[in-house]
Amino acid sequence: MNKVTVTFSVYGSFDYRRLITSIKSAKRQKGCDVDIIVSEQNEKSRLEEESKILDFKLYWDEPKYFYGSKPVYNPGEIRNKAVSRVESEFVYLN
Repeated sequence: MNKVTVTFSVYGSFDYRRLITSIKSAKRQKGCDVDIIVSEQNEKSRLEEESKILDFKLYWDEPKYFYGSKPVYNPGEIRNKAVSRVESEFVYLN
């Protein structure tokens, strides 16, 4: 059976409910072994408990740059960190 890794890159005020729905949907796929990686950049992770309950890998980073007191997120860096952790044949970037 082929192994597929689905990556989710999230940052800032992402839509938490949509992300959880997407993770559950990816895990229900038939005909392949699905691995989920979530790469999050935020001041504090919102997904630690869910990663244990829904069984996905979570990688969290604090924002490195700020504009005044507001964090500046780097979507490309977050996505690349998720992809660098993939160990399967196929990857789907969400």
